This record gives sequence, structure tokens and C-alpha cells, in this order.
Amino acid sequence: MKIKSNFTKVFGDTPINRLWEFLVDSRGAFDYSMTDICEVADISWNTLKEIFPPLVKEGIVKETRKVSRATMYILNESHPKVVFMIGMHKAINMVFMRGGKFKIEMRIVGKGSSTPMNIELTKSSVQPIASRH
Repeated sequence: MKIKSNFTKVFGDTPINRLWEFLVDSRGAFDYSMTDICEVADISWNTLKEIFPPLVKEGIVKETRKVSRATMYILNESHPKVVFMIGMHKAINMVFMRGGKFKIEMRIVGKGSSTPMNIELTKSSVQPIASRH
């Protein structure tokens, strides 16, 4: 039986969420090949080939070295999205360990629009909060 992480309990057990979970949890330990990532994060090779290159292109993960034919990667901890995801993981784990609530306020910006989004996280759920705007 596969045990779900706190992050995938909250946001869903999807390949991209398992990838983020792996990258954040393994940061600073080692660098990893795409084959390693597939095995540890339980993502198929074909799926990883689709979701991984955009993260490399955006600089979320970066190449560290070549080992034989494999390219090795690490999480770019200075990228703003990575900083956010590390904070999100810490907050989720804190809620699951200690209980209570955690509120997130963010703006999703794109194509000329700015949409406020408020989320309340508790040990058992993620709920939208009525916007103050």
C-alpha cells in the first residue's frame, strides 16, 4: 500500500504533485537523473518527459552534471516558485503535525488579469475563503 504524503493529501495524487513533493523533499541531498525521479516519485517515463522539460526551461530545476548518458538535476532553491513551494510544503506539514489552520492569500496574475485567491488549510481539508475584495 502506497502512503500518501501530506502535500498529495491536500492537493491530490497527481504526477506533477508527486514530482513537486520529490523535488522539495530531496532538495540539497543529491542530484537526480530523470530515471531516478521516475522510480522514486512513481511517475512513468512518458509522463515525466512531458512535465519535466518546462521546469528545466523555466529554471525551476537545473542541470548539475552528466554521468555517462544521464543528465543529473537539482531543484533551483533560489527560483521564486520553488521558494513558494518549499514554504507551502512546510506549512502543510506543520498543519498536519500540530493541527490548527493555515491561511494562504495569493494573486494569480496572467494575461492582464489579477485574481485574488484565499485558501484556508486545515488537517482535513483545503477550503476557499470568501474574498475580501
